[in-house]
Amino acid sequence: MNNILRYYACSLLLFILYYLDPTCGFSSSPSNLLQQTKNLKSPPTPLSTRLKPLEMLPEAADAASLIIDPTMAGYKMQAFESYGTVTALAINAALFLYTTYDLTEDGPNAKLYRSIFIAANALCIISGAFTVLLFTLLVIYSQSALGMGNEAGFVVFWKETNNFAPLGFQSFLACSGSFVVAFLLSLKQKIADDDTVGNIILALSTVLVLAGAFQIESVLSLATNVIFTPEFMDNNS
Repeated sequence: MNNILRYYACSLLLFILYYLDPTCGFSSSPSNLLQQTKNLKSPPTPLSTRLKPLEMLPEAADAASLIIDPTMAGYKMQAFESYGTVTALAINAALFLYTTYDLTEDGPNAKLYRSIFIAANALCIISGAFTVLLFTLLVIYSQSALGMGNEAGFVVFWKETNNFAPLGFQSFLACSGSFVVAFLLSLKQKIADDDTVGNIILALSTVLVLAGAFQIESVLSLATNVIFTPEFMDNNS
């Protein structure tokens, strides 16, 4: 049952990716593939020439004056890939928790706990799927632009999608937080048979979660103050 749900989740993600772009960023036409192969033999087109199709975009006027640093661009895309990897692991763990949680349990406040668990699990999976798809698409199309030698397109795409990265980060936090809630409720159900020891374990786990959340908040605040400052973000957006 667990494997079936995992296969279903992976198939759903692949279907959404195919629905967003059936070609996945590549041409499926044999004639287009042949033309692309021929283009590889021709000398690279100057940046000023490649900018002509993008002149209608307001950001294209600044693209010609920018120098693309492949190393710095690679660092940014590696960070995006890290979000997707961690979130995918959280989704897999949330699916496992859902399959092992007893939804038929009866007892005091059992219906309330069950509702909170289902809501937290659903939020984890939905927000996590959004995070994975968003950062995956950003990395795929950014790498495609750089791989094609389309620096101007990369600059415009990066500037146009600049506001999506904070949205994906908020979704990443929502996925992580809801997973922790679902895990604590699952833990409570597993140790319900022993009130004394179970309550101690649950209390200690809750304290550790709150302490961890406080430390993570400190890291986020430090990053905001020393790395993602408004002046730096304005110059690099």
